Amino acid sequence: MQINYEENEDYLEDMNEIRELGSKPTVTIAAIVSKDEWLPDDSLQNCLICSSVFTTTKRRHHCRFCGLLICSSCTSKSLDFNLGKTTQPARICDGCRALLSNDSNTEKIPGIMDVAIREGLYSPDEEYDVAKQKRYAGVYFVNLVHDFSKYISVADPNNEIEENETTNQTNFKIQRLSLQTLIKLTYNNERNQEIIRTTPNIFDTLFTVAFSHHQSKHLALELLANISITTISNDLFDPNLRLLSQMKKIPNFILNCKDETAQKPSIRFLYNYLQFCLDERLEFIEEAEFSFLLRIVSVYKTQNPVLTTLALGSISIILSNKKLQHFMISTGGIGLIFQILSDFIHSETRIPLSCLFFATKILWDLVENDENVDSILIYDIRPLLRIVLEVPNAPQIIHHVLNFIMGVSKFPSIEKRFSEDACLVPVIFAIFQPKFPKATKLKALKVVSKLANFVHLKKFLIENQFINFLTVLSSSNDSGIQRLAAEAIQELKK
Repeated sequence: MQINYEENEDYLEDMNEIRELGSKPTVTIAAIVSKDEWLPDDSLQNCLICSSVFTTTKRRHHCRFCGLLICSSCTSKSLDFNLGKTTQPARICDGCRALLSNDSNTEKIPGIMDVAIREGLYSPDEEYDVAKQKRYAGVYFVNLVHDFSKYISVADPNNEIEENETTNQTNFKIQRLSLQTLIKLTYNNERNQEIIRTTPNIFDTLFTVAFSHHQSKHLALELLANISITTISNDLFDPNLRLLSQMKKIPNFILNCKDETAQKPSIRFLYNYLQFCLDERLEFIEEAEFSFLLRIVSVYKTQNPVLTTLALGSISIILSNKKLQHFMISTGGIGLIFQILSDFIHSETRIPLSCLFFATKILWDLVENDENVDSILIYDIRPLLRIVLEVPNAPQIIHHVLNFIMGVSKFPSIEKRFSEDACLVPVIFAIFQPKFPKATKLKALKVVSKLANFVHLKKFLIENQFINFLTVLSSSNDSGIQRLAAEAIQELKK
């Protein structure tokens, strides 16, 4: 059975809230950079865009949007910025102007085209294209970050910059200002997100900075969160899984990170990455990627129910792959699911209904493959049955549980488990209370007919006057309930 997530109320209840968490900025950056944040006048002798030497005639200026040192030729324009209730024109460099300009603006920006020529990305004979100009601007800013990242050795756990060295101090400030600019340019701007995402080496560069010991690591993580909202794709999963290996560091990074300014954008990045996996039905084909999702569930469980929900959602989509079903079982993934259900029952932590939706769906999907049933039934299944009593107003979750019962009822060994647990029959009785919807009652009647195949369970139902109860239901005004109740009575009387 295919679930239509978009039309399912259980699933949708918390997903809008999750999307808001992923899109909400964790770093606040002013539109116009204050003077005390500008790159110092004496820190550079050349324009960062065209590389011209600063002279008395080729004066240095600060772009008000990025705060970097640019020559007069490359900062010849201004742009109006909204500052609360007022609008103020401010000097802006060609790099920022290219990415801030509208698609309809076909003006060729000389400075940023010089960068493209210098980088070998553009030939003067080539046909001019506004989209290319914007990509060149993206390359310009990413290169400023990348140039500094070369000073950082990821292999060295103490990769701290010698901040007393003037050159390194300048590079550090250029990197910070460039990251801040890219963050501003990509907030809620899908066009710029795509431009930055497709810039060569961007993910390697950002992960290198993110896992460094530098003050700007939170900015690299925030930019990763920005560009992952709608644009992360299979590019992350290259043949060497290099970028995935970087991503797999994030859960532990968050747990061990004592710096809240870096922790918050890390979590936001995972929100957006997993949301993308869920929305796009991203199909993982390697155990390494699947292991990454299980790791998130293992680390966070009830500590961060939103991340757990998104990871479970991604897992539920890709479990059609039988190879990954076996991998999940062999690595203890089933135990994680039952632990989440148990935590929901016993913990005061609020777990979203969407988390239970995916957890119960995963168990149902797994028992549809007969090969998995014995491995699942080694766990205590009582938390799954008790979920029904906890969420009477979440019919789809209850249907997942009932489908799970239907799936395992094909196996004689389940009779002993259901009899010993002494939990199943009270759950079935509870479903016929008025607060449960009709569709749930119809499904429960089908389950009763299945359970009548087991001698001990049939005896238990008869001893507890369940036939009398069904007889009342068979007189219902609803033809569907009448029919299924009559069928269940016949099965119990056989």
